[in-house]
Amino acid sequence: MQNKLNNQLNSTIAFFALLALSLGSVSSTYAAPSSNVAWTSETRNLIKNADIANGEKIAKKCAKCHGVDGTDPTPIEEEDTPFTAGQVAHATYKQIIDYQDKKRVDKIMLKNVRKLSKQDVADVSAFYATQA
Repeated sequence: MQNKLNNQLNSTIAFFALLALSLGSVSSTYAAPSSNVAWTSETRNLIKNADIANGEKIAKKCAKCHGVDGTDPTPIEEEDTPFTAGQVAHATYKQIIDYQDKKRVDKIMLKNVRKLSKQDVADVSAFYATQA
């Protein structure tokens, strides 16, 4: 009888030990930052001093999916392509950087934004913000 209780106790301890280990790995997965964007004064100044004319040039490459001014009602690529016009520049900046950092996953977006500098991202974000 004592052996049976010891076996059950050992099995229970092993189960809870494995459960604790698996929960620990799950929680560490969710502990990672959802974005690498840091709102430093440098980052904010990129957007504050953005070159809207350069952003407009960059945005021409985005027109196929997002429309010329960011409000195309019938995007070609996908029905759920968001309007970019009138979005807060900081929000658009963060989203594009998240695509570059693969924190957001979309093959088409990554292909189109991967080579943009942080200044280019700020410029195109500021351009779309003016298109309200």
